[in-house]
Amino acid sequence: MMDTPAHTTLDKLRIWQQNLNKSHIAQLTLINSIPPGEWDILAIQEPLLNSLGNTKANMHWRVVYPTAKYTNEEKPRAVTLVSSKISTDAWKQIEFPSADIVVIQLWTSQGLCTMFNIYNDCTHDDTVSALERFLPGNLPSLHPTEQDHLVWLSNFNHHHPLWDEDRNNHLFTGTVLEASQKLIDILADYGLTQILPKDVPTLQSTSSGNWTRPDNIFCTDHTCDTDPEQRGPNTDHVPILTQFDMSLAASAESPSWNYREVDWEKFNTAVNNALIGIDPPAPLDMVESFQAAACNLDMTLRNVVEAMVPKTRPHLHQKRWWTKDLTKRADELKRLRK
Repeated sequence: MMDTPAHTTLDKLRIWQQNLNKSHIAQLTLINSIPPGEWDILAIQEPLLNSLGNTKANMHWRVVYPTAKYTNEEKPRAVTLVSSKISTDAWKQIEFPSADIVVIQLWTSQGLCTMFNIYNDCTHDDTVSALERFLPGNLPSLHPTEQDHLVWLSNFNHHHPLWDEDRNNHLFTGTVLEASQKLIDILADYGLTQILPKDVPTLQSTSSGNWTRPDNIFCTDHTCDTDPEQRGPNTDHVPILTQFDMSLAASAESPSWNYREVDWEKFNTAVNNALIGIDPPAPLDMVESFQAAACNLDMTLRNVVEAMVPKTRPHLHQKRWWTKDLTKRADELKRLRK
C-alpha cells in the first residue's frame, strides 16, 4: 500500500450512481448540474458515447473507461468519473477483462476501497460470469485485510424479492430467480451486503409507469439512498446516492496558464525574437539532431509562455466559458439597468 500523499484531505467519499440510457441530454444535465467538489465519484451505466467510444465530461472530472475498451468489439456500458479534487496519488485503476466493468482502487483513511462499476446486459449473464472468474485469483490485492472495502455499484438487470417490491411478483419467474440466485451466491461468498434497503425502486418504466429495482449497491457496512427528484431528463433510472465515512487525499490546486489575458501581438513578437537565438532550419538526418532541435524549440516556446502568459488559480464557481467581452457587456447591462 502506498504512503498517503501530503495533500489536504476530503473528509467524506460521496458517490453518485446512475444509468443514463445513453442519453446526450441526461449526461450533459448530470455533469453540468453537480457543483464542483460536491460529489467525488460518478458511476455511470449506459453512458453517452460518440463514434469513437468516448463519453462527455468536463474539467472537473477524470474519465475512467474499462481497460478492455479497445480490445472488445462492443462499446463500453460502464464509465466512472473521478473528481479532479481527488489526488491522482490516492487512487488507481485495476485491469478487468470486460468492457462493461470499471474497477478503481482508492487509498482512504479506512483502508483500501476497491470500487466496481458494473453493467450486466438483461439478455445474458456474461458480466456476472466475468466477476465469478476474476475474483478468486485477484481477491488478495482487492481486499487484503478485513479493514478494506469492496463496493459494487451495479445495474445487474435482475429482479428478486430480496430487493424488489413484493407487488412485482410477476417479474419473479423461474429463469429470473435462477439468474439472481447466482448473483446472490457470489455476494455471499465475498461477504458483500445490500446497502440500499429493499422496496426502494430505481427505475420507472416509460411504457407502464411501473417502478422496479434493476440497480443496486453491494458493499461492506454502509448506507445509501435514492433521490427521484435528481433523475434528470431522458432517463428512467433514478440516482443512487452513497456517502462513506472515509477521508481521501485531495489534489493540490496549482495555478494554470490564463491565455485569455495574453496580448497576442506582444506574444508573437517575443516568439520571433526568441527563435532568432536557436539554430536556423536545416535538414535533420540523425535521430540525435532531431531530438536536440525539438528540445530547443520546446524550451524556447516554454520560456516565452512563462514570460508572457499570466497565471490564475482555479475557482470553484468559475465559468470557464466567460470572456472579457462578456464582462464588458455585463457592465453595460448594469449601467442600462441604472
